[in-house]
Amino acid sequence: GAVGPNHLVSFLNTEVGFFDKAGNKTNLTTTLDAFWRPLITSKSLPNDPFDPKVLFDQHSGRFVAMTIDGQPPEKSWVLLARSNSSDPGQGWSQWAIPADNNLWADYPGLGVDANNIYITTNLFDNTDNFHYIKVWVVPKASLPPTGQDLTNATALPNPFNFTGPLNGGPFSFQPTHVFGTPGDAYIVGEQSPAGSALRVGKIYPLPFADLGAVGVSSYPVPTTFILPVAPFDRIDTGDSRILNVVHRNGHLFTTHTIPDPTLTKTRVRWYELSTAPLSKIQEGTISDPNRFYYYPSIAVNSTGDIAIGFSGSSSSPAEYAGAYYTARRAADPAGVMQPVTLLKSGLASYFKTFSGTDNRWGDFSATVVDPVDDTTFWTLQ
Repeated sequence: GAVGPNHLVSFLNTEVGFFDKAGNKTNLTTTLDAFWRPLITSKSLPNDPFDPKVLFDQHSGRFVAMTIDGQPPEKSWVLLARSNSSDPGQGWSQWAIPADNNLWADYPGLGVDANNIYITTNLFDNTDNFHYIKVWVVPKASLPPTGQDLTNATALPNPFNFTGPLNGGPFSFQPTHVFGTPGDAYIVGEQSPAGSALRVGKIYPLPFADLGAVGVSSYPVPTTFILPVAPFDRIDTGDSRILNVVHRNGHLFTTHTIPDPTLTKTRVRWYELSTAPLSKIQEGTISDPNRFYYYPSIAVNSTGDIAIGFSGSSSSPAEYAGAYYTARRAADPAGVMQPVTLLKSGLASYFKTFSGTDNRWGDFSATVVDPVDDTTFWTLQ
């Protein structure tokens, strides 16, 4: 989800929706396949887009979206789109980036600053073995005509200066959505082995620089890396990977899902880090005695207030998966959020197992600041 001056935009694995700020849909019903079809058709790409991301680039006044296309044994592509104006209904320009000659991309991240668009992915081989993360730096000033390959996209060398294989190296790092003009951009992920630190890398200006790890309050990590399944409908809560990162006023703000100490319930953890020097400013954990919280997203406004939106469900009392949020003012005590507020209760049972045993819920969570006043928060769960 993303918010522009007059519109809300939502990308899902199934559909793409444009809305005015009163919630009225402004586009005809459009599938994710249909949105990308001009690019897929013109370049004869696999018709298999998935894992979309979207944000509003407040520097250029346009929406930016991306998705992955192609799964084994198809060749893998990164698809990038930018709206032609701040109105998503006025058309989009689209480009394709070959993900890799031998590996396929999964679970992307999307960031932006005044100069570039940043894309991260995890790269796997055809037998689902993880190899490394890949980062692209796409200069906005030299984007070619729509429909062309992004030959000017710089793929940073792999595996950077991080070392180690899966569970001992970099996995699912997120790039920064940068506010202001700090002149630098970063990626943030869990330090491996996970559970006690975050790892930060500087991806712009080039060359890449590994800034190292910053310690955080420890949290347990299941041996399977899969977090506890949430009631009421056996919701798959994923793992503890970092979910989004905001860069503002020299600080990085990020969030993810973590288990409780008994590995029986999930909670939300958030952090504020300084980049110079790399250090932890504050952190907090959002939890409930009965309710599971999972799949959070974080945003920061011009006055330093922080908002977090997330999903939640419970077996006692019985609660279907619903939408929740919390926030803190910049002057609040460090590490403290306001009481959690219910945005919308879950309405019914949910079933989407993809032939598995747990219901795939997914990280379709977006909490963003309105570019008109740079103060108001919007959240989508």
